[in-house]
Amino acid sequence: MNKNNYKNQPTTETTTTPSSSTPINNDYKKWTIDQVYEWSQNQEDIRKYAENLKQQEIKGIDLESLTYNELVKEPLKFSAGSAKSLLRAIQQLTGNSKNQGICY
Repeated sequence: MNKNNYKNQPTTETTTTPSSSTPINNDYKKWTIDQVYEWSQNQEDIRKYAENLKQQEIKGIDLESLTYNELVKEPLKFSAGSAKSLLRAIQQLTGNSKNQGICY
């Protein structure tokens, strides 16, 4: 079989966390609080804030609308750098490079 035959093959993409083999649904808008927690645990610059996201019951649908100001204030209390890292990770996740809903 030549390499070109693989190009057009449909692919299913899932993500797993290092601590579990549970796949995370790539349709992030349907993610539960626990799935957002798992995803944030895999983000190097923000994993220490994963528990904050879980305690505040942040779901996948909420990710796109988070703002820098919300992240650095009570109750989330992200550091400035970590807030920006989370917003970049959300942009990557959503494919949203225009910062819609993501205000600094």
